[in-house]
Amino acid sequence: SSSDTTKESSTKSSVSKIELRGGSVPTEGNVFLNGHPVCDDMWDQKDARVACRMLGYSSGVPTNSSQFGQVPSEFILDDVMCEGTETSLLDCGHSSRDNCEGNEGAGVICRGSSINSQIELRGGSSNSEGNVFVNGKPVCDDMWDKDDAEVACRMLGYSSGLPTTKSKFGSVPSDFILDDVMCDGTESSLLDCGYSATDNCAAGEGAGVICKGRPMTPPPSPIQTKGPEHNHDDKHDH
Repeated sequence: SSSDTTKESSTKSSVSKIELRGGSVPTEGNVFLNGHPVCDDMWDQKDARVACRMLGYSSGVPTNSSQFGQVPSEFILDDVMCEGTETSLLDCGHSSRDNCEGNEGAGVICRGSSINSQIELRGGSSNSEGNVFVNGKPVCDDMWDKDDAEVACRMLGYSSGLPTTKSKFGSVPSDFILDDVMCDGTESSLLDCGYSATDNCAAGEGAGVICKGRPMTPPPSPIQTKGPEHNHDDKHDH
């Protein structure tokens, strides 16, 4: 039926969900947009930078030939041509038709997490405390200490913080994103610290923080993935 053909033009304004699959750590993998892989034709450093920035990292290195495992063959983008400044891969030049196979998946190895890895505190009685969640998943408390808490609180815009353990602010889900976190306290993100991506933790082992020091205004997020259409709504001055 021809009802599918209209989806291409509307992709631009739909919010794009990007994820990496198949990597051994959260910072690498084959790129999936809205659940579909991206083909590696013309995939280069600039494209990787945009993909990694969508995920909250500052830069990245491209991979091709489905480096992180075979991908399904219904690709969402091919011939991606970013300049490197775009906020979303969907804003880059690309073809929505492809001539690609399951071994032609584009991937990335991202570096230098920006302050915008999504971090939030849950369960606290104020905004400055709670169990730590990164990209929606809890952090395990094995080896969690003051240096780690400092980094978590700085990601949230506070100047310092104290660590809490044993799911102090309530039970957490058991799909942990990080374990054995070992920050030296200078990093700008928990994902820049040494850590293990596999865990042996249960719901009673959530890491948390009590942050101190006035919150600084966080920088504007570079990962808004809505298209540019919304810039025209500015109020007109007469």
